[in-house]
Amino acid sequence: MINNTIELPAVVNDLITNQNNHDAGLLALCFDEAAEVFDEGGHYIGRQAIKSWNEDVTRKYKMQLVPLGFKQLDSEIILMVKVYGNFHGSPIQFYYHLVVENDLITHLSIKSS
Repeated sequence: MINNTIELPAVVNDLITNQNNHDAGLLALCFDEAAEVFDEGGHYIGRQAIKSWNEDVTRKYKMQLVPLGFKQLDSEIILMVKVYGNFHGSPIQFYYHLVVENDLITHLSIKSS
C-alpha cells in the first residue's frame, strides 16, 4: 500500500529539495561515492557522473518533483512522484526506486511504471 503521509527519509527529502532547487552539486551529495543511477536508458556511476547527469536532465527538462507517496520493501523505497517540466505530457508520474544505506542513496532507478 502507498503511504500518502510524506515522511520520507531525510536523504530522500534532500534529493527532492535539491532537484527542485536545480542544485546538482547538493543533489549529488545525497548519493554514496559509488552510487548508481539508471534513467532514460543511461547508467551513471559515482557522484561526479550523477552530478553531470542531473545537470544535463535539469537543463533539458527544468523539472520539478512533487512526492505523492511511497512504500518501503525491505531495503528499497519506491517513491511515487509527479514530475513537472519542459517535456511533452507534463506532468508525468514516475516511480523512483531507491536504496538507502548509511543515510546515502546507493541506487536510484527511475521508471514510468
